[in-house]
Amino acid sequence: MPIPFSRRSLISATVAALLSGAIVLPVTSSAQSGTANVRAWHASPDAPAVDVYVDGQRAIANLAFGHVSPYAAVPAGERRIQVFAAGANPASATAVIDARVSPMPGRNYSVIATGPVAEIAPIVVEDAISPPGQGKTKVRVLHLSPDAPPVDIAVTGGPVLVRNLAFRDVTPYLELDAGTYNLEVRVAGTNQVALALPNTRLQAGDVLSVAAIGFLTTTPIRAQVAVDARFPQPVEPGSDPQSIIARILAAAARSR
Repeated sequence: MPIPFSRRSLISATVAALLSGAIVLPVTSSAQSGTANVRAWHASPDAPAVDVYVDGQRAIANLAFGHVSPYAAVPAGERRIQVFAAGANPASATAVIDARVSPMPGRNYSVIATGPVAEIAPIVVEDAISPPGQGKTKVRVLHLSPDAPPVDIAVTGGPVLVRNLAFRDVTPYLELDAGTYNLEVRVAGTNQVALALPNTRLQAGDVLSVAAIGFLTTTPIRAQVAVDARFPQPVEPGSDPQSIIARILAAAARSR
C-alpha cells in the first residue's frame, strides 16, 4: 500500500519514477548499519528533469521522466526530501517538492511523484523484496497514468490477474509461474483493451514492478518494467547444459 508523507510545497515539476526498459536495481544490505534503501521514480508525464536533495545534499541529478534512480542507502529516521528543477540553485530556487519521510532501517522504498505538474502528488511505497519460490516470479502492478480509467490486468484469453486498479494504486507483489505471457490492460470490468503486452517474459527469481505511465490522451501510454531484484535460483538436477549434453552423448552411445 502507498505510504503517505507530509509535504510543504508542490509547485511544479517532480521527483521520482519508473524505468525506461528493464534495469536491475540491486538492493544493498542496510539492516546492520541503521540505514534504509531509497530510490526515486519520475512518473509525472509533463514535468521537466529534476534534482533530488536529501537533508540539503544533492543525491540525484537530472532525473527525467521515464527514468528511475538506483537505490541509495540513507540514514533511517526522519529525512527531508526536496526536489528542484534540474540545475536550479537550492539556496534561491523554490523546491517543487519539499517533504519529510521516515524510512525504517533495513527496508527498501520507492518515492514516486505522480500526476501532471498542476496536480502532482507524491507517494512512497515500500518495496517488500524477498525471493520468489522455485520457478516463480514476483510481480506488482502500479497505475501511474493520470488520465487513464481504472483497469484490469488479464492474460489474453485467460484469467484476470488484477481487478479495478485505479490511478495511484499499487498492488501487493503477486507470485506467478515463470514463463512468457500475453497480457492485456483492460478498462475495468470490460474486455476493452487499453494496452496490449504481448510476449511478456517472467523469469524465475525476478522481482518486478510493472506500471503504466504517460497520458492516455496526449502522449503515448506505455508499460514500464523495473527489475526490483534478481535472485538466482538453483538449477534443477539434470537441467544444466553439461548434464543435457552428457545425456545426449550417452543416448548416442547406446544407439550404436
